[in-house]
Amino acid sequence: MSFSMNFSVNEFFSCQLTDSRRSFSSSVLWRFYDQPYVLDALCVDGKGKEEFLAELRRRYSVKSQSVSFADLSVLLRLCQLREKDGPIREALGWYAHIIVDEGQYLSLLELEAILAATDKRNSITLSADSKQKILSWVDAADFDIFRGNLKEVGVSNETLSVSYRCPKEIMALAARISSRENEQVGRHSGVLEYHRGADEGSALALLRGLVEKLVDEDPGSLTAVICKKKSDEKMLHTALTGISGLHKQGELTFEPGALVTIAHQVKGVEFANVILYDPNAKDFRNSALDRNLLYVCVTRACRRLDIVHWRELAAGLA
Repeated sequence: MSFSMNFSVNEFFSCQLTDSRRSFSSSVLWRFYDQPYVLDALCVDGKGKEEFLAELRRRYSVKSQSVSFADLSVLLRLCQLREKDGPIREALGWYAHIIVDEGQYLSLLELEAILAATDKRNSITLSADSKQKILSWVDAADFDIFRGNLKEVGVSNETLSVSYRCPKEIMALAARISSRENEQVGRHSGVLEYHRGADEGSALALLRGLVEKLVDEDPGSLTAVICKKKSDEKMLHTALTGISGLHKQGELTFEPGALVTIAHQVKGVEFANVILYDPNAKDFRNSALDRNLLYVCVTRACRRLDIVHWRELAAGLA
């Protein structure tokens, strides 16, 4: 595949991704831009190289270092496409096998760049769960497209269908939320209970009593109170003040006791007990992202899941 890469310095810098969710200062990434193999790939026949390099150094000298790692994947892919063998590929490196976790968070371009970094055997292990994609800026279709491309070239595809973290009662609820078939569960039975208050005050009283009970019954376990909004996290922590073993606000740790956190912070972790506070239909809308977020929340529980609420429950929970 061949293409022209001639463009002005201003055009290049103006098209950089500077989304605050994904960008930050990184002198290492800036230095990547002035590597000879990158410059050779970006500037056909050397055209614009000195101008590009001068502007790059000017921006670095004035501490204009806000760049996105999305830019890095674009540059890597461009270098790979421009020269499949030779000094550029040698500089980027080859890998006999690559293991990727949480593949649902990678864009199609990033996945292609990773695959192209393998040697000629294209040996890659890719783990992903589309039902756990909770980031709005990642295109949900990208991973499915990449998986389809792999199948076309004969790469095997297996679905892991046995859950070992959660008891069967919790996995049955998770299946209902995600609209997928109920998974085989390799663990013993657990506890799933609902607690409804007449209003917010009574729901908070139910929550406090439940946290106290769980901490008292098993001081060596960790109970997580999960809510949707940051403002609720502060309110709930205040409502639970004084309970033995309550962690500091904003602290995500695995020490025994109890903690309060928000849904977006629990991806990839697990707790003995989870209390999902007021997962109502207004906060958790019937959208793919919010259903995925609910799925993540309920599957953090290893032993028991309690749902404390006072408003109408979100779709899939009732």
